[in-house]
Amino acid sequence: MLRPQERRLAMFERAAYTRIDDCKLVQFPETDTGKGPLVSLEVEEVLPFPIRRMYYFKRGQADIARGNHANFENQQLIIAIQGSFEVVLMDGHAEKVVELNKANEGLIIREGIWRTVQHFSQDAIGLVLCSHPYDPQDYWGDFQGYLAWKRGGGMV
Repeated sequence: MLRPQERRLAMFERAAYTRIDDCKLVQFPETDTGKGPLVSLEVEEVLPFPIRRMYYFKRGQADIARGNHANFENQQLIIAIQGSFEVVLMDGHAEKVVELNKANEGLIIREGIWRTVQHFSQDAIGLVLCSHPYDPQDYWGDFQGYLAWKRGGGMV
């Protein structure tokens, strides 16, 4: 069993080498029940992690971006359950913009990936399923420091 300090170092190292290609869009089955569509998420078939936290966000001010951080350990699934928004993924080497606008589609974001959520539609609501409970020490919010960390192979 790893001691807390060893576990933290292993977590930093693993997150240092994740790339945006490790993130992926996943589809959920949508069924017409005769009363309207029903979208179901078979968690164990779709997610590479157990759900330990869940939250949702609504569009704030139209020109304000959200997120603007990376997590060292937490992984997330983000779903636009209403409206649309963009998720900008960065890994220190590449950038990718993913538009989420379908309630039966979600984006898995791996640990160590910087994300910014932006360009919200007027009615946007996003649902986020997380692999870990909230921990302020799991967040990297300084973009320049993040870039140095990712480009330096995980050195902190």
